[in-house]
Amino acid sequence: MARSTDSGPAAAVSGPMGAVPIDTRAGVARRIATCIALLALGVPAAARTPGPPDRFAPCPDAVPAGMACVPGGPFVRGSDAGPADARPASTVVVGTFLMDVDEVTFGEYAACVRAGRCTPARPKYVDFDDPRQPMTGVDWFQAQAYCRAHGKRLPTEAEWEKAARGPEGAAYPWGDAPATCERAVIMDGSGRGCGRTKRGSHPEKGKPWPVGSRPAGAYGLRDMAGNSYEWVADWYAKDWAPCGAPCAGPDPRGP
Repeated sequence: MARSTDSGPAAAVSGPMGAVPIDTRAGVARRIATCIALLALGVPAAARTPGPPDRFAPCPDAVPAGMACVPGGPFVRGSDAGPADARPASTVVVGTFLMDVDEVTFGEYAACVRAGRCTPARPKYVDFDDPRQPMTGVDWFQAQAYCRAHGKRLPTEAEWEKAARGPEGAAYPWGDAPATCERAVIMDGSGRGCGRTKRGSHPEKGKPWPVGSRPAGAYGLRDMAGNSYEWVADWYAKDWAPCGAPCAGPDPRGP
C-alpha cells in the first residue's frame, strides 16, 4: 500500500501487468499516483529502530507469522541509468523493520470492512475480486487505514525499495536477470498477466494472480515486482533536491 510535491502520495513500482526495474520506480510512481492502487506491505511502528545510523536492532528470533525481517543498514537507492526522477544513485540507511510477506488480498480487506475497521472499497475491474488476488481500487488513505487497523503502517519509499531490491541495488527482487513470467506476473508474449485471461468482454486485458504465485525475492518477500502496484507512505517529488535532508536519511521520510 509502498512515498516540491505531486498531486498525491506515490505508489511503488511494478505494475498490474508488467514489471519494470525497481530503480525506475520514481517515474512509475508519478504515473500511477492517480491510478488503481494496491494495499502495500504493512510495517509495525514498533519494529523500527531509531538511533545512530551505525546501530541497528537485530531481527527478532520470532518474527510474526506472515511477516519478514529486513535488517537495518545501508542500501543503494535510485539509479544513475534510470529516468531523471530516479537519479542519482546514492547510499541510504534505514533501520531494521518487519514487512508483510504478501500483498494485502481482496479477502483480507473485505474482512476488515466487515469488522467495521476499514471503509468500503472494491476493485474497479471485472474479475479482480478473487479472495486471494491483491486488493486494488483503494486510495492512499484507505491503504494507510488498513495498516493502522492491524497495528502497522505503510512503509516509506526507502523501506519499500530496500525490501524490494536488497542492499546492493539490484534491478529486481531476484537480481539483475530480465523479468520473465517464471519470476513475476508481467506482460510477455503470452499477453497481460502472463496470459491469464479474465471474465467479460475483454479477456485479453488480463488480471492479477493470487498473491505469492511467484518465488520470493529479497528477504523472502513476494510480488515485489509485477502483479499489482503498491502504495508507500511518502509523497512524490521529481528529484531529491527540494526534499533536502528528510530524503537523505537515515530513515528518510520523504517530502
